[in-house]
Amino acid sequence: MTRVLIRKFIGEAILLWAACALALVAFNVLRVWLVSQMEMERFKAIIEQFRDYERFSPIPFDQLFSYVGRIGMTFDEPIVILCVVVWVIARGSDVVSGELGRGTLEMLLAQPVTRTQVMRAHGIVAVTGLAGLTLCVWLGIWIGIMCFTVKQTPPTPTFYIPLIGLHLPILTGPIEPIDTPMRELVSAEVFGVGVLNLFAFGFALLGISTWISSIDRYRWRAVGVTIGFYVVNVILMIASQATERLDWLKYFTYFTAYMPQEIIQHQMNLETGSPWQILISDTTGARQPGPFAATLFLLLIGVAGYSLAFRRFNRRDLPAPV
Repeated sequence: MTRVLIRKFIGEAILLWAACALALVAFNVLRVWLVSQMEMERFKAIIEQFRDYERFSPIPFDQLFSYVGRIGMTFDEPIVILCVVVWVIARGSDVVSGELGRGTLEMLLAQPVTRTQVMRAHGIVAVTGLAGLTLCVWLGIWIGIMCFTVKQTPPTPTFYIPLIGLHLPILTGPIEPIDTPMRELVSAEVFGVGVLNLFAFGFALLGISTWISSIDRYRWRAVGVTIGFYVVNVILMIASQATERLDWLKYFTYFTAYMPQEIIQHQMNLETGSPWQILISDTTGARQPGPFAATLFLLLIGVAGYSLAFRRFNRRDLPAPV
């Protein structure tokens, strides 16, 4: 019976998922193409003009002066976050309050199915769809890296004088940039840890949305409360970055644990610690949370939300359809 429920919920969600998936793949291919069009030196000159706003960036500007850093900014693009948020709120809010609002929950439970089976089927569709969307982000990046080239200025040729150990430049005119395949400069595999952090970010909000849905009977209200929770977290994160006096606010928003670019940089530079470490030692030898601790924290929020939703749904009295 669970398979029947899963097929039913897939049919209800497939159009939304397909639209979000198409948008994510297309946008990320376009995003990588835009990165390939601007030469690194020009990009540096532009970014240097915004040094005063570096505190609002998830990573130091110096890390953006590489193709990995520039492509990694994709994970903070509003359209990527929006597609994930739309999916998790739409599916999470539909679990209980959505079925109640449509008057279909009573008919579902009149069949030989339990409340746990209904929740499980909804969860499988929502989590699998979320995983698919985050993989679409990686797929778009991979396609872009495989297909596009970047213009690089080759080093100036020099003439070596062995007696004095001096390299003299050979000036033969302006050096023309050459096209270099991006796959020779960037590996799509390094973005896998960022994709996992994005999945955990969406899973945390999915768990919260499902829990709110299990409490209420109106889907519009469950959606509104979840969006309100999300907006408050965004405001707290922005305020914490605006000034050092409000830095303490970052401990009250789960956005602090969304750090795909930082984790990607750990993947690129293993000397700073493996991206899979939960705890790492700082310069003084003290233990502090590692890069994987953030992803694990977000996953735990999602698990907690689903646990509360299961508990609430299995114990509440369902109102009669209106």
